[in-house]
Amino acid sequence: MMIIKFILYGLLGLCLGSFFNVVQSRDDWKVGRSRCDNCGHILSWYELIPIISFICLKGKCKECKTKIDIYHIVAEMFSLIGFIVFAMLDFNVVTLITIVVLVFNAIMDYKTRMVDTRVTYSGIGILLLIRILQYWKAEFFWSYALLLFLTAVIFYLSSMVFEKYIGDGDFDIAFFLILSLGYLDFLNCIFYASLIGVGYAIIKRLKPQTAIPLVPLFYFGYLTTLLL
Repeated sequence: MMIIKFILYGLLGLCLGSFFNVVQSRDDWKVGRSRCDNCGHILSWYELIPIISFICLKGKCKECKTKIDIYHIVAEMFSLIGFIVFAMLDFNVVTLITIVVLVFNAIMDYKTRMVDTRVTYSGIGILLLIRILQYWKAEFFWSYALLLFLTAVIFYLSSMVFEKYIGDGDFDIAFFLILSLGYLDFLNCIFYASLIGVGYAIIKRLKPQTAIPLVPLFYFGYLTTLLL
């Protein structure tokens, strides 16, 4: 049963990552079938199987032989890893929402160095509602609410001060993670994300001033926090 669970969640993750990539790559994703970005060739079903089609086609379009953008595979792998981790955990709607929002924005940040505020704010709104329902009758509710408000104000002011170095969307994602993880685990997430970022910079031999997309680091820091 556990193997079947991993397979099902893995397939769901691959399909979701592929779908997110299409949404971000095409303005007309709601209409028409998937096609080659270069020649417009309409893709057959066997050309749409995540990862497998890429390998079978040797990373090239069947018609024009143009190399398929590696971002397609990256998007699918981002989502696959997240849903495999989710399959290892007990079902939790907060974890599911967090993974979906982070996957979407990690893919977008990796490709464009931007995040989708609509997705992020939707996630923040949903988690705020969940936390309100969860803690409404708790004695510390108003202290928690005040702390969240002060955190949001600090993040907003920080985004203005450090706008040349860190995007507004990164602060939004950080606040979203606080709602998901709480303050202590959020610090753990930042710690792991920093370690992953340093390792990535060393492997890629990046210069100190090189900009690195932060949301993928937040994403893998979050998954590491869940596992550890």
